[in-house]
Amino acid sequence: MSIAQSCPPGSSDPARSAAVEGPEPTLAKIARDFHDIFDHAADAMIIHDLDGALLEVNRAACDRLGYTRDVLLQKRVADLLAPEALEGFLQGVERLRTDGYGQIDSDIITRDGGRFTAEVAARVVEFCGAPAVLAIARDIGRHREAAEEIRQARDTQAAIAAILRLALEDTPLDELLGGVLQLMMSVPWLGVERRGVIFLASRDAPVLERRASYGLEPPLRAMCERVPFGRCHCGRAAASGAMHVGKALHENVYDGVQPHGHCTVPIRMGGVTLGVITTYLAPNQELKPEQVEFLRAVSDTLAGVLARRRAEEERERAGEQLRQAQKLDALGRLAGGVAHDFNNVLSVILGTAEAACAELRPEDPLRDDLDEILRSGRRGADLTRQLLAFCRREVSRPEILCVSDVVSGLERMLARLIGENLTLTTKRSGDLRPVSIDRAQLEQVIVNLVVNARDAIHDSGEVTIAVSDGAPESGRSGVAGGSHLRLTVTDTGRGIAPEILPHIFEPFFTTKENGKGTGLGLAMVHGIVESAGGEIDVTSSPGVGSTFCVRLPFTEAGETPRPPKRPASMRAPVKATVLIVDDEPGLRRVAARLLARAGWNVLEAVGKDALAVSRAHAGSIELLLSDVVMPDISGPRLAEALRAERPGLRVVLMSGYPDPALAGPQVLPPDVPLLHKPFRKQELLAAAAAAIG
Repeated sequence: MSIAQSCPPGSSDPARSAAVEGPEPTLAKIARDFHDIFDHAADAMIIHDLDGALLEVNRAACDRLGYTRDVLLQKRVADLLAPEALEGFLQGVERLRTDGYGQIDSDIITRDGGRFTAEVAARVVEFCGAPAVLAIARDIGRHREAAEEIRQARDTQAAIAAILRLALEDTPLDELLGGVLQLMMSVPWLGVERRGVIFLASRDAPVLERRASYGLEPPLRAMCERVPFGRCHCGRAAASGAMHVGKALHENVYDGVQPHGHCTVPIRMGGVTLGVITTYLAPNQELKPEQVEFLRAVSDTLAGVLARRRAEEERERAGEQLRQAQKLDALGRLAGGVAHDFNNVLSVILGTAEAACAELRPEDPLRDDLDEILRSGRRGADLTRQLLAFCRREVSRPEILCVSDVVSGLERMLARLIGENLTLTTKRSGDLRPVSIDRAQLEQVIVNLVVNARDAIHDSGEVTIAVSDGAPESGRSGVAGGSHLRLTVTDTGRGIAPEILPHIFEPFFTTKENGKGTGLGLAMVHGIVESAGGEIDVTSSPGVGSTFCVRLPFTEAGETPRPPKRPASMRAPVKATVLIVDDEPGLRRVAARLLARAGWNVLEAVGKDALAVSRAHAGSIELLLSDVVMPDISGPRLAEALRAERPGLRVVLMSGYPDPALAGPQVLPPDVPLLHKPFRKQELLAAAAAAIG
């Protein structure tokens, strides 16, 4: 049956006319049934002539296009097509003339101005006795949307998989971020300009640092090296933690930069901003929800990767700190044991040399040799103290100090130390709150930093020591995060190369020539500052100079600096007797000689023999000077035994161990002073006189 047999009522269809007259009722019924099928088909069906004039339409066509049947039959096909689809329609009609059948996808315009994409299957038929085109149009827009959603989901999954693959391959971070940007720019439906940046938040300050960029003009790339939180679109997204879209032009205009908007998505994990991803938009461009979701998915994935890497870095850093602490502990124990024997030897050398010097005339040529021995011995003692301070085995005696006063007391000596070709400038504030630190160790810190500054200056220059009130620093924890004292030593020297800075406080690391540095000076400074509860860091620019900054916590309110004690007289009281007990014969003899020349009556003994010597001595014994560690009895136990026999006996203990805990389990009496070996003549005499005075 031809389409002509289904012409609508009122047409010149002979079959319908015959049906009215009645000779062929079966054919008329078939025609009506066929028209009902046509009218109730689910797809839109249109019959038009070869010039595009509409001849018949079904209900689905009317409903989908929004017209009544009468109005729609007054239209032409060209009235229903999107302008860009018209040329394809004309080409399709030409193919129909030759092939009789064709299929094409066209964008169709509805009565209210909307549009949809239809898959149109067309065939040339006979309608009412003339050639016509039967076009069946199926709305495939929803199918296309579903397919597009599937494609977008696949692209998103592929992007996330690529990011995770780069992360699992331990790709260097900057390379990984650059790969993420390149991947994003390759997604055709994302709809952004092929320009973008990934910033990461600095760990030291609320600042974004550019780590990867794609397609940025050089001026913009230079201006976006560091962006503070809160500034510009990127900084505002970082500060707020929310996505920020700037549809207007960028607020800062630079030469050579094309106008653009922004879409900035923060990279966040656990409520903390780790960075931002910024893509560039055309002015006034809006992103579709699926595009925003893609950016969020990339951001969330990148947040997980960054958080994992940070956790790994923290674990690695903690492990390294543990290994370093274990090394320091082992080195400290070794150093403590060596120091005991070495300090005994140094005590003998220094004491003998000092005693010999006292016997010589000033012009005696032997004095030069003895002076050299004394200098070398003191240098050995200094090296031992530096090593022990670095290992944190040196005994610390904190006191409440005004740092400005300590700097003032050192100023003249420091000026001589740096030489006439350098200028020493001090900036002190006298009304700062005090700190709690060992005075000698604080002086060591200042002297070491000044010597380090001096050695960094080749010819002439300036060394500046400044003491000030350090305000809490935003984004910092620890001492720097609260009110603290700030001590800085700045030089105008050659500066420190960036690759050297991370190692500057490492033990035995030095940039000085062989033989001119031990590599323990700054390590010792670092150990002293940390043991006092403080922090130290360094900033430097090659060719400009360096600044070492020491931060120390203030003491509790109400504590005030105590003035240093006046040295006691080093002369012995009349007829005072001292019992010297040590298992090192050389040290015992030197101490006996120095005390005897100062007017003391001297008794000597080894270990437990001191009990017999004491009992055999008929006179009084005012002072016991004993080593802490001896083979057969400890100094504290000996002191306890002798005090039981001689009430009122004063005691001074000596030790070559930097920390009494290293010497064994014995506890030192709280009222007994400890004299550290190696000691000088003045220290020995002062300790003895102070004990009984």
